[in-house]
Amino acid sequence: MILLTAKSLEDHRAEGYDSGADAYISKPFSEKVLLSRIGNLLKSRILLKEHYLETGESAASKPQENDFLSRFRARVQAHLADEELNVEQLGSELGLSRVQLYRKVKALTGYSPVELIRITRLKAADSLLKTTDKTVAEIAYAVGFATPSYFSKCYKELFGRQPGERR
Repeated sequence: MILLTAKSLEDHRAEGYDSGADAYISKPFSEKVLLSRIGNLLKSRILLKEHYLETGESAASKPQENDFLSRFRARVQAHLADEELNVEQLGSELGLSRVQLYRKVKALTGYSPVELIRITRLKAADSLLKTTDKTVAEIAYAVGFATPSYFSKCYKELFGRQPGERR
């Protein structure tokens, strides 16, 4: 989010950044500066997304982004077995609307919140498949999937093999 505003006091800038703005540009502004700032933000988001895709961990370039993703992951982990977990509930717990949560998560990771929840669940399931003797169905339910067949479908899409093949 880039704020373009006539308010240029430090208090206004701090309030803008505290509200989640990535940039705060006062009027009158230079088109060249605005385009450069947009370019830098997009580059950092692309690098963040690439790193996140490679490691599965947060690669936030700013402490508040890292903190946000940590809080998001912690909320998902706390509700991992809850198949009713939804974006509205997570947004409420994080103090964001569904739309704000979607935009923030998508910008930081390249995934929608629903996709990130599913990936988190599948990675937890993969770990359980490696470390426990539970059945695939038991693991599916333990990580919040309503049906083992949907779990198997999603698992295969992410990992390229059936969950039973993991062992």
